[in-house]
Amino acid sequence: MAYCTNKLKTEGKNDARYWEASRPDICEAESVHHALFFAETFGTKLHVFHMSSKQAAYMVRDAKARGLRVTAETGPHYLLREPNDMDKVGSLLKMNPPVRTKDHAEVLWQGLREGFVDTLATDHSPHTLEEKGSDIYGKLTKPAIWDCISGFCGVETGVPLILTEVNKGRLTLNQYVKVASENPAKVWQVYPKKGAIRLGSDGDITVVDMDKEGTIDVNKLHSKNKPSPWHGWKVKGMPVLTVVRGHVQMRDGEPCGKAIGKALKPII
Repeated sequence: MAYCTNKLKTEGKNDARYWEASRPDICEAESVHHALFFAETFGTKLHVFHMSSKQAAYMVRDAKARGLRVTAETGPHYLLREPNDMDKVGSLLKMNPPVRTKDHAEVLWQGLREGFVDTLATDHSPHTLEEKGSDIYGKLTKPAIWDCISGFCGVETGVPLILTEVNKGRLTLNQYVKVASENPAKVWQVYPKKGAIRLGSDGDITVVDMDKEGTIDVNKLHSKNKPSPWHGWKVKGMPVLTVVRGHVQMRDGEPCGKAIGKALKPII
């Protein structure tokens, strides 16, 4: 990875489009391979997060088949965006690992459907526009992509983005609930208190309108800092009500009620 980055810098390739080339899929594959080797050798649990490559996804699939206690997650940006999108939105899409080409995304979608990719996370990282080195539309305000921080807002956009794909048939609604709610609760050992609707569970419910259409507007996001590569993205399928432990906390896109969140410590 350092070799690739230094080579690109030496060649004067400072545009956003070169970010993926600085962290090629072989780097992720090699890292996951090593982690799986140690997990298998010492019999430990392993969770692979921010998974972006087909190589890593297939390694996880094969490790599961061998009986390893391994789980994995990916995010909406790895499913829906490509490196050439950075020509349009610049450093707003800068993420570690970087987004990759469609062939990687197709395997990640396959993993979510078939179960070898367990969870779908947002990777919420709300930096300022100054830190991102970009204006709201993705125009670089810093000399090079290397000077811009990685990460962007993901929590508020995650649900409508994937509900849109559910409407397209990429996942069923039940599959989405499993990878976004039930499986994360199981991975972090808080199921069935979380991730289930049953006697003794917390009563966390999201009501969605699968026919509701809209456009993601970063100016209407509720995070303190709002940089996002999804500005202007058309969506169909949106959350309209959020209930936390029986208390309504969001209605029609706006927070309501008092803050009632609690820190939960997973059982390791």
